[in-house]
Amino acid sequence: MMCAANDEHLADDLVLGIWAAIVLLGAVRECDDAADLAGIVSKAERILSGVIPHLARLASVGLSTSEQAAFH
Repeated sequence: MMCAANDEHLADDLVLGIWAAIVLLGAVRECDDAADLAGIVSKAERILSGVIPHLARLASVGLSTSEQAAFH
């Protein structure tokens, strides 16, 4: 079982990863070059693909006490 510090670190990493993907997708609006566009979308996909398994684990085992406290 993960300790609270590791849970908090994981939660921080997940939020930062999702935020990075959102920022990248926002940059797509300003992109004129198809190659750059493909690269940006690909990077966002890789970030989200890395985040999803961790979110699925959290959904299946539930939030730890420290994670629950972060939402209150």
